[in-house]
Amino acid sequence: MIGEGMTLAVGGIGIGIGLALGLSSVLAAFVYKVRASSPAILVLAAIALMAISLIGALMPALRATRTDPMMALRAEG
Repeated sequence: MIGEGMTLAVGGIGIGIGLALGLSSVLAAFVYKVRASSPAILVLAAIALMAISLIGALMPALRATRTDPMMALRAEG
């Protein structure tokens, strides 16, 4: 569960960084005193998104570990 969520997050971050670098001239108009393609900003944004994605994937995984498998199978049938 966590692996699937993090795979999606990494893919999305990769696409987002690619788009940010490709559209840096447009983004430069919205960023004050920071280059739109600043490596520090891109790394910090990627780390923040990975942390949020990890928390989002971890919540259902922890809930699934607390569920009794037999009760879950009975509820399905």
